[in-house]
Amino acid sequence: MPTMPYTMRVWEFKQRIADQLKDLPPNAEVCFGQGDLAFYRIKNLRYVGDTDTPLLVQIEFTQTYQVTFDPEQAD
Repeated sequence: MPTMPYTMRVWEFKQRIADQLKDLPPNAEVCFGQGDLAFYRIKNLRYVGDTDTPLLVQIEFTQTYQVTFDPEQAD
């Protein structure tokens, strides 16, 4: 089964992450996007049969931003 353009197999994801993080110190920081995303969770989406092993996982992020304009506030 070919993967969709926006997916990759877990082994590939692990390898790509490991390769890119291997030389970084443990206290290095990671940011997502332009700094407006925060890691939320990894969600198991699809299982086959009675197995507890997921066949599809989704990595979810939340947006973090600061509200700078209040439309209810008078000018």
